[in-house]
Amino acid sequence: MPSLQVVNQAAAQKDSPVLGIVAALSQEVGGLLDLGCWERLPSSAASRLYRGVVGGTGTILSVSGMGQAAAENATEELLQRYNPGAVLSLGFAGGLASHVAPGALVVAEEI
Repeated sequence: MPSLQVVNQAAAQKDSPVLGIVAALSQEVGGLLDLGCWERLPSSAASRLYRGVVGGTGTILSVSGMGQAAAENATEELLQRYNPGAVLSLGFAGGLASHVAPGALVVAEEI
């Protein structure tokens, strides 16, 4: 499996994010933040936003805080302010069922 690479690319790529990532807790994205150069962006009091490049793709990362309302608010802020082409949700599956282990990959069969 190829490793995820985060690199500091040209500002032009950063200014037009293609990917938005939303996670509840900083612990869920700590490894991602440790991999590369991320710029902290102004954001609402409830979330923290970072801009960087993941695998050559301009990315905005939002750490929303716990709960459905926090995730919805952070995602709405991300969409309104940066309009990414896709949004990836990380870390919200922990509360789905007791048999879902930490680190498990949960993929929707239907949306």
